[in-house]
Amino acid sequence: SSGGAAGGIVSEGMGYALMVEAFEASSGSHEAREQGLRLARGWVGVALADGGSGGAHGLPVWKFPRSQCKPRPCRGTATDGDEDAVLGLVYLASALGYPADFVAFAMRMVVAFARADLGFPDLFRM
Repeated sequence: SSGGAAGGIVSEGMGYALMVEAFEASSGSHEAREQGLRLARGWVGVALADGGSGGAHGLPVWKFPRSQCKPRPCRGTATDGDEDAVLGLVYLASALGYPADFVAFAMRMVVAFARADLGFPDLFRM
């Protein structure tokens, strides 16, 4: 297949995987905790790619790399992927013992989700 979600990375898949790994990590799985951290880094990496110009409020664009979105460019976020990833970050913070830097990061993503995907653009200026 071609176009649409074919090829590349879609944020829905990353967000779902992050959420599932974080659920397992919060149940004590060291392997899931490490995989969850890798997925969180990847999710943020996609958000920062291209100078963060694809998504909104610091969230990843729905498909990466954007060059695979022809003839139209990929723009905007994927609410379902974002909600899964943000929930995963909250559970992952718990599994890590709530380190201050990770909690601050997770809260920034919760706010970004509310601003971009729930329609509250003025919720909290970051």
